[in-house]
Amino acid sequence: MSKKPIKEWIGTCVNPVVTEKVLLILDSWKGQKSEELFEDLDDVGCSIRYIPQKTTHLCQPLDVYGFRQWKNIVRKLGAHCWLYDYDINIGSRSRNIKMQSLVMNQLCSPIFKPANVEI
Repeated sequence: MSKKPIKEWIGTCVNPVVTEKVLLILDSWKGQKSEELFEDLDDVGCSIRYIPQKTTHLCQPLDVYGFRQWKNIVRKLGAHCWLYDYDINIGSRSRNIKMQSLVMNQLCSPIFKPANVEI
């Protein structure tokens, strides 16, 4: 990924909604560490802080909770197919979409929702 998509994201997604001082927290990917990318945000007083390298998985809520369970289920499904020698190519696009849909279906089960919250 180059700096161009980051610059476009800032121009189309961030700039229109930032009207006052904000704190923008980014991971340490070198493609977005260039100060010239964020110079437009300096006008509204945007502070930028970076998550230290190799700690993103500890700081981002989806990495800490959501994606971990998702990835574990996908790994177990893949291991099950391999262990029982099913003739399934889980690397194909259509099989991958079906597997992700199955994981989404399972994680939407009522058992994963808080008991006292109605959604």
